[in-house]
Formats: sequence, structure tokens, C-alpha cells
Amino acid sequence: MKVTIVDRAFERFTGSTGCAPGFVGQFNESEVLTRLAIDSVGEYLKIPGGFDPVGGLEVATSEAGVEKLQWRLEAAKEQGLKAEIISPEQAAELAPDIIKPDNVLALHFPVDGTADGETIAAYFQSGPRTRGIEFLEAEVTKICRSNEIEGAVTTKNRRP
Repeated sequence: MKVTIVDRAFERFTGSTGCAPGFVGQFNESEVLTRLAIDSVGEYLKIPGGFDPVGGLEVATSEAGVEKLQWRLEAAKEQGLKAEIISPEQAAELAPDIIKPDNVLALHFPVDGTADGETIAAYFQSGPRTRGIEFLEAEVTKICRSNEIEGAVTTKNRRP
């Protein structure tokens, strides 16, 4: 079987491969998306320079916001994530340029962080290239299928 990976561009930050903004917050109200983020971070941590666990903060300044943070804390813990409510002073210490310790409460996710999309993409491209998988820089214009996907037509007039 011939396998071809198609992307608009494999250059730095020009195709869909490089468009992710970089921050990975692992908790999501969808358990499936939380599991995907946790598993993704697990893979990124195996790549030198792929992930930096700088932590993430969610801040509340109202009673309703505090209740939401409490709910998110419990839900995150149920899904196996490390999280804790921290004081306004701790939040300000972690993000002094944006948080002032006047009656804010913060939810801290210490294992959230930033992913380097370029490093991760290069790492995941290197293995397939050595196994003969082709990379095609083009746009997909049509998906060809009968009962299952058989290929695609691209702007390079190729059907991988």
C-alpha cells in the first residue's frame, strides 16, 4: 500500500501542520477531548524540545466565577489531571505581568504547557519519511470514495 501525507505546506507555520498556537490546556468539559490532550502531551514529552510544562491558570473575580473554578477543579481531578485552587498571591507570583492579587482566585494546572508545533511536526515526519511514505505539498480539492475513501485529488493534479 502506498501512503501519501498531503498538507498545504510543510514549511514553518504556513500549512495546517504549523498553525496551532502552542498552548495545550489539557482539561476540557468533554472527557474525550481531555483524554486526547493528556495522551498528546504524553507523546510530546517524548520529543526533545516538543513540550514545556509551564502550567496554566484560570482566574475568577466573582462568586459565580469561583463556583465555576470549583466545578472545573473537581471535574479535572475526576479525569486524572493535577489541578489546585491557589491564592491570589500565588497566582500573581506565577503571572505577575497580568495578575494583581486583589480578590482573584485561580485554578492552576501545573502540567499544562506549550507545544512547539514545528519541532513536533518535524519529529513525526522523520519516521514516516525513512519508511518510504511520501509527503505532498498541495491542497486537497476532492475526496474520492465509493464505500470508503480511496484517495484525493490535489492542486498538483495528483491522486495519492
